[in-house]
Amino acid sequence: MKRASASSFAGDPQKGRWGRLSERRGLRLSAKVKKKQKDGDWYHVTLRVEPTSIDRKLDDLVVFHLHDTFTPDRVLVAVKSGRAVLQLYAWGAFTVGAEADQGKTRLELDLAEQEDFPRTFRER
Repeated sequence: MKRASASSFAGDPQKGRWGRLSERRGLRLSAKVKKKQKDGDWYHVTLRVEPTSIDRKLDDLVVFHLHDTFTPDRVLVAVKSGRAVLQLYAWGAFTVGAEADQGKTRLELDLAEQEDFPRTFRER
């Protein structure tokens, strides 16, 4: 699991860099966020890129682009069972970019704009 540093999430370096769409060319970038039970300041984040229909195939690698407080902030994930999944810990929301199809499909998701995520996560 990747973990963000506890430094400030000032600025959002991935915002607007990946086309501002979480769904494009038959792929979707999504996320789930859960509060970590034993450490109240941290959240478990699962990022996922997967096809939106059974006709669309995803293979090879997906590159996730994270906030620059993550080390590394660019993570390559192999596709398994038709999807790419990255799990990490973060203490606040950020914009994530993802590249699939050898860079031909670019996706973007601002975690701060996801109203079903905890407010304390979104507002940090």
